[in-house]
Amino acid sequence: MRLAHAQYYLALAEEAEAHQFGEDQKRWFDPLEREHDNLRAALYWSLKWGIDGRRKEIAWRLAGALQWFWASYGYVREGQQFVERALGRREGITAAVRAKALRAAGVI
Repeated sequence: MRLAHAQYYLALAEEAEAHQFGEDQKRWFDPLEREHDNLRAALYWSLKWGIDGRRKEIAWRLAGALQWFWASYGYVREGQQFVERALGRREGITAAVRAKALRAAGVI
């Protein structure tokens, strides 16, 4: 059930990310603000690495997708803390996902 929850919020974050620089950015970022507690739950669940590589990939993808939301809505420190924790484990992460998360680290 937690995996499904995390995947749902990852999809929401990645869809909002696609609109991060458009004129409808606020329309896409406001739901992230309303669902911030659920996003946090997905973020912190994804950091519990265990043996499940899917969690690690979700963490990296969330870091990449949420960078502009964190910066725009004043969650810079929270975003930094999450990205630092996520970046600690990179084995098995594709180059594209890794590059996006590393960019997030630079942005925030």
